[in-house]
Amino acid sequence: MPNILASIERGQENTPPDSTAQDTEITFGTGAPTDSKDEEIELIKDFYQANKLLGEDKAAAAIPLLPPLAGQDSDFGQSASWYLALAYLKTLDLDQAKKLFGEMAKDTGHPYQQESEAILKVLVGG
Repeated sequence: MPNILASIERGQENTPPDSTAQDTEITFGTGAPTDSKDEEIELIKDFYQANKLLGEDKAAAAIPLLPPLAGQDSDFGQSASWYLALAYLKTLDLDQAKKLFGEMAKDTGHPYQQESEAILKVLVGG
């Protein structure tokens, strides 16, 4: 049995589907306001560079890369907030870490809400 939810059958037509988005700006899910696709790509590069630096225990170097995305209403923004809070925690900037973990813990739709609550409890001693 194949590991799929539903099979997809492609049409026989060779023409691309009609799209009105061909001349609009692509946002790549960052949610960050940018003037160009190049700026948005740079934000994404910074996000992945910051993750790499965190993995190399270079949290202080990762911190300046994440704030432009952190807090944005997007997948990248939510993840950037999480990694920024972890970077603050690793650099022992506990006030900033508590602030970010607190914001994420209050947001029931945040993907790291439960983890943020747990870390915040440890940080505030409760």
